[in-house]
Amino acid sequence: MRMSRNHDSHEIMTQNTVSVSGVDPFLRCLKGEFAGYDIPVLPTGILLGRDSVACQLVFSNTPEISRYHCRITYSRRTGYFVVTDLNSANGIYTETNQRVEKGGKIALAPNQIFKLCGDLIIFQTVIKNDIGELC
Repeated sequence: MRMSRNHDSHEIMTQNTVSVSGVDPFLRCLKGEFAGYDIPVLPTGILLGRDSVACQLVFSNTPEISRYHCRITYSRRTGYFVVTDLNSANGIYTETNQRVEKGGKIALAPNQIFKLCGDLIIFQTVIKNDIGELC
């Protein structure tokens, strides 16, 4: 899966993902370049940044995002999302505006919020199953 915005048409390109164990983790973009989209978190996680080759979620219209900004994973065992800062220049922030240490991690339950570059981009963690959203 790779998602990016085309500079001219602003279309989203993605591949279909397959549900594993009937539970699908997503990032819901509340503010920023991908506002209004639910982005699936792959079993191997997803890399967010400006690098169009390495990243699965590519921010081509947001220069404040680092080339490799952060990695998002989801543990089916614990039910938590883990957001790892990849030494980003403009950081990752909690819902209460606390900056995550460079290279640090935060664990988030479903329906929690994290921010990139202050509050330039805002995501909510979401869990869905075959009949809709959980929690």
